[in-house]
Amino acid sequence: MNILDEDIALSRERRGNQFYPIRPMMQIDESDFRSLTEFPLNWRWTDSQWAKLPDDVLRDIQPLVEAKACECAQHSSKFYNQLDPDDAISGRAASLDSSADEVAVRQWLRERCSGLTERVVVSWDKRLAICVSWGVFCHH
Repeated sequence: MNILDEDIALSRERRGNQFYPIRPMMQIDESDFRSLTEFPLNWRWTDSQWAKLPDDVLRDIQPLVEAKACECAQHSSKFYNQLDPDDAISGRAASLDSSADEVAVRQWLRERCSGLTERVVVSWDKRLAICVSWGVFCHH
């Protein structure tokens, strides 16, 4: 399956009301995943103290093995480091004030991509990354 990089806001180019991929795709295979129970950050979605997500949502979250998480982080950093300040003006890069409420953040994210079933990679660092649908990412 082909997956876009970790930061969809930086990986798409706006043309009118649509965003289009501007980064090369990466190949991710079934062998690149590990179980959610093995993922060090699984408490974010499985512990009722933080956020106990429904089983159908948990099935959508696919943690990557460390080697693939590292590959994804390295792959996306090449593009992130190429951004210049004019990218925000041109629409290639976008940001949102992190103090915005959850509804505003979800809406802002949905505006970046209309394909809610599209799979994206979310990366915390070179060891931790997940593959998840854009819709689940935006909602949770």
